Amino acid sequence: NVFSYELLQGDKDEVLKEKDAVVISDELAIKLFGSTTDVVGKVVNYMRFKDFQVSGVFKKPPTASSHQFDFIMTFEEFKASRSWILDWKNNAPSSFVVLTEGADVAAFNTKIKDVIRANNGEQHTTPFATLYSDLYLNGKFKNGIPSAGRMTYVRLFSIIAFFILAIACINFMNLSTARVSRRLKEIGIKKAVGASRKSLIFQFMSESITMAFISLVFSLLIVWLVLPAFNEVIGKALFLSFSGSFCLMLLAIIGVTGILSGSYPALYLSAFKPIKVLKGQSPTSWRELFLRKGLVVFQFTLSIILIVSVLVVYKQIEFTQKENIGFNKDNIIYHFCLKEYLFV
Repeated sequence: NVFSYELLQGDKDEVLKEKDAVVISDELAIKLFGSTTDVVGKVVNYMRFKDFQVSGVFKKPPTASSHQFDFIMTFEEFKASRSWILDWKNNAPSSFVVLTEGADVAAFNTKIKDVIRANNGEQHTTPFATLYSDLYLNGKFKNGIPSAGRMTYVRLFSIIAFFILAIACINFMNLSTARVSRRLKEIGIKKAVGASRKSLIFQFMSESITMAFISLVFSLLIVWLVLPAFNEVIGKALFLSFSGSFCLMLLAIIGVTGILSGSYPALYLSAFKPIKVLKGQSPTSWRELFLRKGLVVFQFTLSIILIVSVLVVYKQIEFTQKENIGFNKDNIIYHFCLKEYLFV
């Protein structure tokens, strides 16, 4: 059964039994006939080449789907007009194979690796299978190994996100240590009445984690408000889905960010001697100043790297948009291969 989407008209088991049958999407039905009702039985022309009879109408795949298509024909029709499809040297189409639940993909690849070689002696082509769930991020392969795809962008944006998070953590450390004079008496009194260093560390770490949690709440709220406009810009249908794994990941981010940003202030503030603090003596040493200045330098270094990277990308895009390409591209029609279009 080729349909995993809603079939609006027609029987799933009958729509593609005839060789010259075609099933079209509801959007294409509206474009061709102005309606999705009473479409079954009407005739359409494929690429001004052959007439086909509409045998069903299906709901257009959502924009989040990896596969976008407006009609489906029978494989027999495809095979009749493309004899090369029966040649073992052909590797143009990709096939979808349903394995039994729990099947080992690596073992399956071992069994099929010599299929082409056994049928035509081809020594340079080896078929292999990969999980469908992996294709979205790893859509390109080289010698059977994922070589490119959307995963490249995921890694790139992850690195950028890590840099931004590191800048935020360093900024929090510097602000916490810079405001130490406001907390000297608090720390001194707590230590004087018997507070241990562990309890103070726990207090400062709790404050840092709480701050990270509040920041997460505000960031999710901003994402929720901005996401519809962002989807309009990029033409996608992104949405927030609070699954169990996603919530665990958010909790992990809160914990790591809170501990990372609060560790130095907690260790630094809790190490003060209560007598010196209550006397108003600042415990700042040259090592602490050197570390704070080093953090500031590192923070500005990351910021400059991100700013320069953005400027480079912007200039490259501007160059491709404004550079003279050698001809006037206005009023020029470009025929970009024969796509699957239907004509009434």
